[in-house]
Amino acid sequence: MTAPPDPEGAGAARLRRLARLAVLAAVPLGLFLAVGPRFWGEGVYLGGLPIDHVVGFALLALVAALGFGRRLSLPLIGLLLLLLGAALEAIQLGLPHRSGSLRDLALDLAGIVIGLALYRWLVLPRLQRRG
Repeated sequence: MTAPPDPEGAGAARLRRLARLAVLAAVPLGLFLAVGPRFWGEGVYLGGLPIDHVVGFALLALVAALGFGRRLSLPLIGLLLLLLGAALEAIQLGLPHRSGSLRDLALDLAGIVIGLALYRWLVLPRLQRRG
């Protein structure tokens, strides 16, 4: 017995599978970056604002929504990513060479909101038009 055809088409289905693999690869990479040495000093700044957390979590949220958006609601994806950010910040509290902070968690949340919004308003409509 074969599965029913994907209403979004084979290309979108492949893209979603690739996105799921990217998320699964990004989580251990994020853990390594959170607990390992700081490769770029105290962070990446733009106009005096640290953007590494925002950009990283925006990309992660966008890819997670693409990969899991048909199986999980966007608020649930956001909550899971926020819990991941909180866990990484909590781990950093116990490391002598790192520091966890609520500011970093707030920046993670900002990135999550941006990434999910990009998915909802830019990516999802394009995927639905292809179907």
